Amino acid sequence: MKRKINISVVCATHQGSKKIKNLILSIYKNHLWPKEIVICGTSKSDLKFVPEKLIKLLNINFLFSKIKSQIHQRNIAIQHSSSDYILQIDDDVIIKSNFFLKINKYTLSKNQINKKIISALILQKNGNLQAGSWNSMYNKFFILRLLLKILNKGKSIEEYSVLESGRCVPYIKNFKGIMDKNIISAEWLCSTVLYHRFSRKNIEYITEFSKKAYYEDVIFSHQLYKKDYKLIIDKDIVGIHDNQPYTSLSTYFDTLKTQYEMVKFFKKNKFFFFLDVAIFSLVHLLRDLYVVLVHKSRL
Repeated sequence: MKRKINISVVCATHQGSKKIKNLILSIYKNHLWPKEIVICGTSKSDLKFVPEKLIKLLNINFLFSKIKSQIHQRNIAIQHSSSDYILQIDDDVIIKSNFFLKINKYTLSKNQINKKIISALILQKNGNLQAGSWNSMYNKFFILRLLLKILNKGKSIEEYSVLESGRCVPYIKNFKGIMDKNIISAEWLCSTVLYHRFSRKNIEYITEFSKKAYYEDVIFSHQLYKKDYKLIIDKDIVGIHDNQPYTSLSTYFDTLKTQYEMVKFFKKNKFFFFLDVAIFSLVHLLRDLYVVLVHKSRL
């Protein structure tokens, strides 16, 4: 049996039996194992593809939830975890075999991770950085850089920052197609993050954010950033995620209520929020029309 380290992996899932299997297998193949894996799912069959042997070896605890809410389910999993360190992860991520070996350095003492949140670097299945296409467009198009600066009240864009309009941008300085350095001053992080469980005492849970998981990870990590936590993206701690489809206009509209609540909660600027909505509604509409035309031309 491999050595286990002082980390509880927590995961929320909905009808995710096949995804959970892949995540568990990637954890099993690691050089080190977490102390436990706590999964909160909405179906009692979520572990049906995971061999009983792995459930015992990896100390997997499954909790059933009648409520479909990533925030609610993740909180249940965390409440039932026992390690000092929490690694929260989505069910559709798989991790590299040295993941826990690399992340273990942050768990060796409380001081090592005190007021720090550590994020994995997320790659797509094709090997590209998840934020790579966004940064390529940002570097290529002056008009995009100008619009984002306007929406940030004329202020320079910082790495992984939240603009005055409430928009979250995954900007990476000097991006050349790969990430060759850690980001040590992010303002928000993705969903695969490690932190000391004490950090959750500094989080305020807002009812308006609990119904849908849009921006959940931003809301969590940006609150800690506001309380002087250091948010770090470590390039050597790598997870793999499905290639993401573009955001349609209807999906974009679904996110706006949460973005507006973020603007209010973090005391951003409502005028720039509405300007942001006007600009990017048009952008999404034009892109949807382009996709439809391209599809028709191929028929």
